[in-house]
Amino acid sequence: MKVRELQAELNKLDPDLEALCYTEDERLVAEGCLFTLLDFLAVQKIDAKRSRLPDGSLTLVLGKSPESEPIATLEVTSEF
Repeated sequence: MKVRELQAELNKLDPDLEALCYTEDERLVAEGCLFTLLDFLAVQKIDAKRSRLPDGSLTLVLGKSPESEPIATLEVTSEF
């Protein structure tokens, strides 16, 4: 999702609502649960290259390089 798309969706909501995110990704959800709740900690711009680890999982190689691009990140936590 692009930042402008995220902004457009958020602009449809009451700006005083509490914002949380959730995932149903089975790799992140505890056994016996349907989803995991996450709270936002920070929003920032980083330079990174999108990559995959040998097991196929996604990762970022942080730092400025010829292959990097600016990426907006939302830091989340399961503690709130």
